[in-house]
Amino acid sequence: MRVKKIDEREAVVTTTEYWYLKWWDLKEGSYTYPYRETNRQVYILRKEVDARKVYENLRPLPRSSVPHRWKRH
Repeated sequence: MRVKKIDEREAVVTTTEYWYLKWWDLKEGSYTYPYRETNRQVYILRKEVDARKVYENLRPLPRSSVPHRWKRH
């Protein structure tokens, strides 16, 4: 994690994150699509009353893609 900018109102933080997600297919009874990537995330934090909270998360598009991933049969 790196703090790129910080002031009274806002902070910008970057991270390198590893994501491993799997989608379960009820029809097939198995995992049909694994998402496994390391990427950089940029978080914009805004100051609220007692803490800084994530206001926005800027993230890259996935490098991998699966055709018809959201298509329902």
